[in-house]
Amino acid sequence: LAMELILEFIILNALGVFVTRIIILFATDNDPSEQWNWMTSIYWAVQTTTTIGYGDLDMPFALRWFQIFYLILSTYFVGNAISGLAGLQAQIADIRRHTAWRRSEVSKGMIDEMQGYEHDNKIDQYEFAMASLLMLRKVSLEDLNPIMDKFRELCDEKGFIVVSDAREQSTSELFLDEGFASTRLGKQYNLTKKDLVALHEQEAIGDL
Repeated sequence: LAMELILEFIILNALGVFVTRIIILFATDNDPSEQWNWMTSIYWAVQTTTTIGYGDLDMPFALRWFQIFYLILSTYFVGNAISGLAGLQAQIADIRRHTAWRRSEVSKGMIDEMQGYEHDNKIDQYEFAMASLLMLRKVSLEDLNPIMDKFRELCDEKGFIVVSDAREQSTSELFLDEGFASTRLGKQYNLTKKDLVALHEQEAIGDL
């Protein structure tokens, strides 16, 4: 990314210098103060590209039309450069996080950081995966909190989701809902609500 920005900067300045030299060369009504040399053309191009614009140069009138176009390009370049540098900073931070994660080893601090709410001084595969995703900024707490709230709503006092008699009845009603026929499974078997009722009565819906 840095090389791309440098290349764009060089090309844009080269364009500015080349065009100014042509305009000044063929302009016939310039006074001596407007006869720029190569160094002056480079100086103008750099300060215009970086949108500094000191305004300390006497500009030929014919060059003003090109400057309008050149200022638009320069403004776009500066905005793109700032956006690119911000993205580069984010990439560097992401690389550092991945490096730190790869170098992590088993330790008391690692277990304290990754273990679940039961604090049993152990980390299972799910705790490790969840903590790693948070550490690598693949997900955020704002993403996980609603999911965990839903889990706590569905789980029992032991922290597991099990099917009780009441939930089994609720699940059966859910499968028989008209909306199920429009799901991927319903479309795959070309099922209608009537078909689902028949399958449910035959206790065959679990074979799907």
